[in-house]
Amino acid sequence: MNEFSALWRKSAAASLSLALVFVLIGLLVASGRMVFWSIAAGILPGVVDVVGLGLRLPLWARLNGRAAVASINLRLLSRLVLLGVFFYVLQHYTRLDLRWALAGIFVPYVIYLIGAIVSSRHKGVNG
Repeated sequence: MNEFSALWRKSAAASLSLALVFVLIGLLVASGRMVFWSIAAGILPGVVDVVGLGLRLPLWARLNGRAAVASINLRLLSRLVLLGVFFYVLQHYTRLDLRWALAGIFVPYVIYLIGAIVSSRHKGVNG
């Protein structure tokens, strides 16, 4: 569980750093400005979800099966509502490209997956 906690923290930090890089690139480059800003805007709810998952998973591990499933379902429902509001605001109040913002949501998960693959390499069954 400690390895999981360290991995989601690193993933969130790397994702936020990457979002900052995309914002800076958007400030410097005139031609693809909205694409970079859209990806950076999409990374933010992905980071919120990774951090939320990292904070709740140790709690879910201590719950019984039925309570854990109910908690996961509530989390997914609240995530869908939050994303709906987020994309409504992006669509109606900004000029950002929603397709790139949607792609940006998955960046923290990709970073987490790459980190998990790299950290689990050369480990045996007993870890």
